[in-house]
Amino acid sequence: MKPVIQERLLSLAQKKLKRFHYPGHKGRDLHFDPQALGQLDMTETFYTDDLQDPQDIIKRSQAQAARLYGSLDCFYGVGGSTMANYAALGGATQPGDTILVQRNAHKSVYQGAILAQLKVRTLSPRFNEAFSLLLDLDLEDLEEALRTQPKPRVLVLTSPSYQGVFLPLREIVDLAHREGVLVLVDEAHGAHLAFSSQRAYSALEAGADLVVQSAHKSLPALTGTSLLHRNTEAIDRDRLERFFRLFTTTSPSYLMLTSLEGALVAMAQEGEEKLSRLEAQLGPLKEGLRAGGAQVLEAKDLGTACPQLDFTKLSFRVPGYGGEDLLRALYDQGLNLEMAEGSLVTAVLSTQTSLEDLQALVAGVQALAPGKGSWPTSLYRPLDPDPVLDLREAFYREKTRLPLKEALGQVAGDFVLAYPPGVPLLLPGERIKKDHLELLEGAPAIRGLDDKGRIGVIDGDICSF
Repeated sequence: MKPVIQERLLSLAQKKLKRFHYPGHKGRDLHFDPQALGQLDMTETFYTDDLQDPQDIIKRSQAQAARLYGSLDCFYGVGGSTMANYAALGGATQPGDTILVQRNAHKSVYQGAILAQLKVRTLSPRFNEAFSLLLDLDLEDLEEALRTQPKPRVLVLTSPSYQGVFLPLREIVDLAHREGVLVLVDEAHGAHLAFSSQRAYSALEAGADLVVQSAHKSLPALTGTSLLHRNTEAIDRDRLERFFRLFTTTSPSYLMLTSLEGALVAMAQEGEEKLSRLEAQLGPLKEGLRAGGAQVLEAKDLGTACPQLDFTKLSFRVPGYGGEDLLRALYDQGLNLEMAEGSLVTAVLSTQTSLEDLQALVAGVQALAPGKGSWPTSLYRPLDPDPVLDLREAFYREKTRLPLKEALGQVAGDFVLAYPPGVPLLLPGERIKKDHLELLEGAPAIRGLDDKGRIGVIDGDICSF
C-alpha cells in the first residue's frame, strides 16, 4: 500500500497556493508546536479529562469559551457542525415533534431530523434574480408558517450563508419566541462574528436558543472542530449533553481539542484587531478586482433583503466566465478559492489572510484572459418543494435507480445536492419535477446520483405521476 492521500496533500502544499478556502488557519499558525503533535495526541487517561464526561481541563476550557461568547454553555465538537446539529436537534426535541427548516439548510440538519425522528416542514427563502442567489426569509411567510399546525417545536435557520448573506435574526428570533417556538441557528460560517464589527448579526447576540458554529471555517482551527452553544434555560442542559455524548466519538482527538482551544485563545487576544485590519483592506481589494473587470457582490445589489454581507466572504464574477470556469482559471494562477455557484465564485477570508494574499487575488483577476462564455444561473433557487412522503419514512424506503430522463414525477429516495454548499436540491420524499431535471442534467459534482447519472427513487405506486 502506498500513502496516496499524504502524497497528494504534500504535492498540493508544495504548490504554495494562496488559500481562499476553508479551514480558517489557511495552512499557517495552528497555535501549537507542530513538532509536539505526537506528544499532544493523547487519550482519556490520568489528568487528560474526557470529552464524553468533562470534569477537569475540558470542562474548564468549555466554560471559558462560553464566557468568551456570552452563552450559558459551550460544548466542544470534533465531528464538525454536522455532529453538533445532530446533538442540538435531539436535545431540543422529542421524537415526533415538527421542526420548521429554512429550505436552504445544510444536509446535516435534515439528517439530524431523521436521526431524532422529527417531522420536517420547510420554508423557502427569497431569491435575487440578478445574481441568482438565495437571500433571507419573508417575515410574513415565516409568521404564517410558525402558526400553521402542527406547530413547530424548533425553527432552524442558516446565517450567514456561504456568500455571507445574513438573516434579520433579531426580528426572526423575537417572532419565533412570541409564538412559543425555539430557534436553532446553524452559524457554521459565523464563529468569527463575535470578534468583528458585525457582532450584531451573530445568532447569540440575537438571542437564538441553540447555536452551532464550525470553528474550522472562520477561526484558525483544524478541520472538524465545532462549537455548540446553549443560550437559554428553555433547553434542558442534561438532555442536550446526553445527545452530545450520543453523537460524539468515544475517542476524541486531543489534537483537535488543542487546536480548537488555541484558536479561541488567539481570537480572544487578537481576533478583533486582525479582523478590523482585514476589513479595512477590503476597499482597495474590491477596487482592484473591479479594475480587472470583476463584478463584486455587495449588499446594496441585493436590496433591502440584506443590509450587510459578511465581509469575510468575498463573492464576485467576471464577464465571459461561468463560476466553475473562473474557479479553474484562478486555480491555474495559484489561487485556490472555496466554491463556485452559478456565475459567482466565493473567496473565504480569515484572520490568517494576509495583505499579500489579497494582492495576489487582485493580480490574478487582472491577469485573466478575456472570457468567451456567459453567466450561468445557480442550481439553487426556490423550487416550490412538493413533499409526498415524510422525510424519515422516505429515507428508509426501498429505492430503485432510474436515469434522470425517466424520473419525472417520481419521489426522490435520497438527498441530491452539490457540494459545496451541501444544501439539498431534493430531499427524500419530495416529488421530482421538470425544473429539477433541467438543473441536474449536466451539472457538475452532484451527490446523490450514481456513477451512471441515475437517481434513486422510491418503489411503489405512490411515486406514479
